[in-house]
Amino acid sequence: MSSLRCKRRNAELRGDIDLARKTGKALDGKERQKRKREKSISQQMIFVHEWQDKAIPEELLTDGNVVVDGSSKHMTHLPESLSLPGRPGTVSPRILRLRNNDLRRIEPSPNPYKGTALYYDDSPIPVFIVVPRNTARNRLKLHEPIFHKKLRHACRKLCRLESFSPRGKGRWVIFDKNKNKCTNSPVHNGYVCLGPKVLRGAPGVSTYSNHAKVAPIEHDLCQTLAARMEHLTREFIPSDDLHTVEHAHNVARWPRFKAVRDESKECKMYAGFNVSSGSYHNVHLDDDFGYSTVVLFDPDNEGQEEEAIVRYFCFPRLGVAIGLRVGDVIIFNAREWHCSSSMAVDRQIFSFGGYIKTAHVGGNNNKSSLTELQSNIDT
Repeated sequence: MSSLRCKRRNAELRGDIDLARKTGKALDGKERQKRKREKSISQQMIFVHEWQDKAIPEELLTDGNVVVDGSSKHMTHLPESLSLPGRPGTVSPRILRLRNNDLRRIEPSPNPYKGTALYYDDSPIPVFIVVPRNTARNRLKLHEPIFHKKLRHACRKLCRLESFSPRGKGRWVIFDKNKNKCTNSPVHNGYVCLGPKVLRGAPGVSTYSNHAKVAPIEHDLCQTLAARMEHLTREFIPSDDLHTVEHAHNVARWPRFKAVRDESKECKMYAGFNVSSGSYHNVHLDDDFGYSTVVLFDPDNEGQEEEAIVRYFCFPRLGVAIGLRVGDVIIFNAREWHCSSSMAVDRQIFSFGGYIKTAHVGGNNNKSSLTELQSNIDT
C-alpha cells in the first residue's frame, strides 16, 4: 500500500490528476479490503485482557531468573532448584506456580470455531492470537493417521540425532524430568533448530541446517508443517504487519526454510523452525522479526482431539497464562516477555515453533553493502 501512496504523491507532484485519482481509488479499495479482513479476524475471536493484579513488574524479569510451573495439583511441583542442560550446578529461580494462581489462567475457547486473542490496551497490535481450533485442525492436518505417524517418527529421529547445547546466557532450556513417557515407546528429550542457521563466530547465514544432510526426509516433513503453520500466521496477523514482513523480504531477501529434496517448497516468511520435546523456558525476550508461531503435538494421540490443557504459554508482565491443548496454535509477539510453562500433564508433548530472527533479516553481516533497492528506501 505504501507503493501506491508514493505513486499518488509522485503523480500529484507532476500534475497528473487522472493518475492521482486512479491511484487514490486503488488505495480506497485496499483500505476496504483491509477493514474487511480485520473484521473477519475479529469475528473469529474471544477477546481477553491483561490482568494487572497478577502482573510481574518488568524489572523483576530482566535478569531472566523467572520460570513458570504449569503442573496440575495431582502432579509433583517443580523443585526450588533446577538443573540446566550443558551447564554445571543448579539455579534457584523465582517460580511462578499456576496451581497457586500466581498468574491469571485463561481457559482455551470452548467454541471450536472461535479463537482467543489478547491485544495491547487501545492498540491494534496483538500480544497473542490462538487460532480457532477447527481452523488449525483443518490447516495442519496433524490428525491424519499417515501424517501423524510420519511426523512422530521424524521428531523422534531428530531428537535422537541432536546433541543439545545451551542457548546463551539469557535463554534457558530446561527439560521436564520423567516427561518422556509415551505409550508407543519413549522419546528423547530434545531441542532441535532447523532451517537457515545464523553462523556463530562468523558472518552470514547458511542456506540449510545440518539436518538437511543427515536427515533429509525428516527435515522436509518439518518444512511441510512449517509452511502450514505459516499459512495460519499469515491468515490471522494484522494486515499492516503482514505487509511489513512481505515488503521487508522484498528488500532484504533473507533465506527461508525450504525443503532440500525439492527447493521449490519454501516458506514465505519463516527462516527458523524448532522441534522440542520435554522442554520449557525461563521468561525471556526473543530477538525475532514479526510474529512467532507455536503448535503442540501429541505423539500418543493420533486424533489430536484431547480437550485437556497440556501446557501454558505465559506473559508474566501482563499477568496472564493461556492454556493450550494438543493441536492448538498460538501466534505471539516474541518481543513481549514470555515463556512456556513446565508440562501440565505427566507425559511427552512435542512443540513446534516457526520464527524469523532479526539476524536472518540482516544477513548476520554488518559489513555487507546495501543494494540499490535498500539504498533507495524512502525514509
